[in-house]
Amino acid sequence: MLFFDLELSVRSPLGTPLAADTLFGHLCWGIRYTDGVAKLKEFLASFETPNPALLLSDPFPSGFWPMPLLTKPVPEDEDSLIDLIKRQPYREIDRRLPSCPLSRCTTSAAITDLEAIDIFKWLAKLRWIETDVLGRLVNNMSAVAILEHFIRSGCGNPNMPVEAMVAHNTINRLTNRPLAEDGFFFTKEGFVSPEKPAAFHVVLASTSYSDRDMVALFEHALAGGYGRDKSIGKGKIEVGRITSLEMPRVDAPNAVLLLGPCAPYADEPCEGYWQIFTRYGKLGGDWATGPGPTGSHNPFKRPLTMLKAGSVLLTDSPKPYYGRLIDNVHPEFDEVRHYGLALAMPIHCDLKEPR
Repeated sequence: MLFFDLELSVRSPLGTPLAADTLFGHLCWGIRYTDGVAKLKEFLASFETPNPALLLSDPFPSGFWPMPLLTKPVPEDEDSLIDLIKRQPYREIDRRLPSCPLSRCTTSAAITDLEAIDIFKWLAKLRWIETDVLGRLVNNMSAVAILEHFIRSGCGNPNMPVEAMVAHNTINRLTNRPLAEDGFFFTKEGFVSPEKPAAFHVVLASTSYSDRDMVALFEHALAGGYGRDKSIGKGKIEVGRITSLEMPRVDAPNAVLLLGPCAPYADEPCEGYWQIFTRYGKLGGDWATGPGPTGSHNPFKRPLTMLKAGSVLLTDSPKPYYGRLIDNVHPEFDEVRHYGLALAMPIHCDLKEPR
């Protein structure tokens, strides 16, 4: 199975955060509109075989990967890391951690105990790890090693959409007036800088498509925008170049790092360090607002619980991917599936449990 890295550039606000399963839905509708229903059924049928037509990761900020969800350091290691922070010059910490909420009004050259603890907590919540750092630590992955690198060398500053709450009001079409309290609501949206659009990359794996085919597939899928409110200009995403990708080499892997949301089979690894989340999915394309094949107007899927990207599953025999297409996700349409497969990066991690 060959791996590729595809660049995506966000050119307008996002109503829906970038995610592998949402992108997969757009790809399916793109195939449906471009090549027809038969081609889409053939595409989906490939996921019942050992060689799915196309696998994709979550979109990650350019130059970054998901932070491995490992166990927190033991108390002795926490104390050592906090002490290491205190020994760093204030200006160096300010330079290495550009997005850390430090006090810019201080005149002190030294970091206080409380500031060191706050910095440590902030570092422990970071979601992304730089590509070169992940490559260096992939043979000896641990929370302590990652945090120590951040303190000594910095954590990078990914160019991400800035999230903000946007107020809306529903209009009464008879009076052309707002519906007062009943119609007032907020949505969370991601905003990007026109001068420096947010850049992402998606890891792809395929046995059926060439690199050019995959670029065309994404261009068709995203031609009309991505996610919620794309009809009013949200979710404009440009497809960039695609390059071949080699996963970091691991000498003795004992785990895998999941690169997207995953719904594993019952016989796949379940021990490890992971977090779960609930996806409240919605139908897209022609079925987003209008009637489906049976005349239904219900666009909502059943809630699904999956593993988060960054989850670490323990296994001595890593596979390229885990999970499945999830059936029975809509109360009326049996043909609807949800993408629950995740590409996996082999790693060797520290299995020391906290005391």
